[in-house]
Amino acid sequence: MNDVADRLNITKPALYHYFDNKEDILLECYRLGVGLIEEILNEIADHCGTGLQKVEAFIHSYATVMTVNFGRCVMRLDEGDLTSGARAEMRAYKRKIDRRLRGFIQEGIEDGSIAQCDTKITAFSIAGALNWICMWYEPDGALSAEEIATQFARTLTQGLRP
Repeated sequence: MNDVADRLNITKPALYHYFDNKEDILLECYRLGVGLIEEILNEIADHCGTGLQKVEAFIHSYATVMTVNFGRCVMRLDEGDLTSGARAEMRAYKRKIDRRLRGFIQEGIEDGSIAQCDTKITAFSIAGALNWICMWYEPDGALSAEEIATQFARTLTQGLRP
């Protein structure tokens, strides 16, 4: 908490004026990360073409989000450390994102841009790969966030093509 207060140039007691406890701070970071993802999903749904194009845009955008602090927070937050109410909130956000990805996959199956597949397993495969980025990504690593996102989008959509 001292590090957070120092980074924000405020006192530790000032933090607790805005947040009741550490969990509230974690949840707010989580909400900000999910907010980034939801904005991207809405943009994709409104402006991309086929289902496969939507899935590819989702993968690219999500991979990019997993390389920024709030995005990394979304996946690194351990549900086991949360109260039941906070855990339920987190799970609701995850379900919402999963439903959107499954919807894009289903659109692709229906429009013929994605081969017949199980949308649940396909979404889980994509999400599992993407969510792991936050565990190994290093900002000063060999590949930029853009290079990683591009390679993930290409790799993870190749197997979906009819």
